[in-house]
Amino acid sequence: MKLRLLLLLGLLLLSLIIFTNSSNQLERKLAPSLFTTSNIFKFYMPDNNQVIQGTTLAPSPQPTTDVDEGQYAGVAYLTFDDGPGKLTGEVLDILAENDITATFFVLGEQVEKYPELLERIASEGHSIGNHSYNHVYDELYNDFTNFSDQVLLTSQAIYDVTGFKTPLLRAPGGTYNNVDTSYYDAMSEAGYMMFDWNVDSGDSAGRNVTKEKIINNVKKSDLKKRVIVLMHDSNSHKATIEALPEIIAYYREQNYRFDVITETTEPMLSRITDHIRWDRKPATAKEKASFIEQVNELMSQ
Repeated sequence: MKLRLLLLLGLLLLSLIIFTNSSNQLERKLAPSLFTTSNIFKFYMPDNNQVIQGTTLAPSPQPTTDVDEGQYAGVAYLTFDDGPGKLTGEVLDILAENDITATFFVLGEQVEKYPELLERIASEGHSIGNHSYNHVYDELYNDFTNFSDQVLLTSQAIYDVTGFKTPLLRAPGGTYNNVDTSYYDAMSEAGYMMFDWNVDSGDSAGRNVTKEKIINNVKKSDLKKRVIVLMHDSNSHKATIEALPEIIAYYREQNYRFDVITETTEPMLSRITDHIRWDRKPATAKEKASFIEQVNELMSQ
C-alpha cells in the first residue's frame, strides 16, 4: 500500500514538473510585441462592421471570416496603393456594387488631403494599411530614420482620421531589393506586419497602360490558393477603375471568394536579404529602440 502511494506521489510530482516546463516554454514562444496588453490595437474588423480590440502576437494566422474554404478555389485580396485620391470614390462605388471589401494601403500625405475618403473606406468595411508618408524612394531607402519617421507619420494620420491603429504595412515598391533584414526586424519588433503581393496588375507600368493590359496581366498570373492583387487608386490610374469590374468578375468565375487583409492574415513577403540596391548602413540598435519607443507613444494615445 505504501509503495503504491509513493509511486502515485512520484507520478504526480513528475507531471507537475513537465507541466511547469511546458508552460514556461509556451510563455517564451508567445513573448508579446509592443501591441499587446497595455498597447492594444483598436482594429477595424470589416466582417462584422464593428471596432474590436485585438492584439498582435506575431501570430499564427487565423481566417478572417467563418467560411467553408472547401467550396472555393481560393481567396482573392484586392489591394489598392497610394491613395486616397480623386479616383478612390469610384473604386469604393465598384466594390459596393459587387458587395466585396478590399484593402487600402494609404499614404500619409494623401490621408491629410482626403480625410473624408479615408473615413468612407473605414465606414464601408475595408481594411487600411500604412504605405509610408510620401512614397519617395530616395528618402525612404537611403536612411532608416527617414523610413521609420514616415511610417509613424502615416500611422498618426490614419489614427487622427479614423481612431484606428493599423499594424498593416506595405513598403513602397515592395520589400524586394528595398527592405533589408534590419528594416524588417525593426518593423516586426514594433508590431507591424509587412505585405507584398503575388499578382501584379501592372497598372503602374506607365501612364499609357490600358484597361486591357491590366486585365491581361491579372489573368495570366497563377491561380494560387491565395492571391494578393496589387492595384493603385491614385489620380493617374483611371485604367484601373475601368478594369476593376472585369477583374472582380474574373475571380468570381474562377470560384474565388474576396476578403480583406487583417492582423490575422498570414503575411506575404519577398525573401528578405541584405543584398539590396541601396547603398546604406543597416538600422542600428539605437535607431530601432528609438522607433519602438515612438511606436509605444503612439499606441498609448
